[in-house]
Amino acid sequence: MFGLTFPAKVTKVIDGDTVEVEIKRTIRIRLLDCWAPETRTTDLVEKAKGIQSKKNLQKEAQGQDVSVSVPIDADGKFGDAMSFGRVLGHIVRSSDGVNLSALQVASGFASKERES
Repeated sequence: MFGLTFPAKVTKVIDGDTVEVEIKRTIRIRLLDCWAPETRTTDLVEKAKGIQSKKNLQKEAQGQDVSVSVPIDADGKFGDAMSFGRVLGHIVRSSDGVNLSALQVASGFASKERES
């Protein structure tokens, strides 16, 4: 269930599963259902995969007009809508309706669930 949906523009790609969007101010969005390899790690294999994931998201999202959807709980509250200073949400490209989480997963640059 999503309680807040708003138009925005992707202004910066942080890594393969996090972007900054501009509304009237910039906020950081952590893509839901999308777990990309980290770019800030000492594991060189993971870092290389993380850099490729980030590059793909930059290609697909940078400068795009999007719709951001932030979930609410059954009581109509945002509950767990924050993670490490980022808002958790789904982002859909306005031009073609593509969900960026699903795109990253389908392209092999992220997984739908967190890997151990």
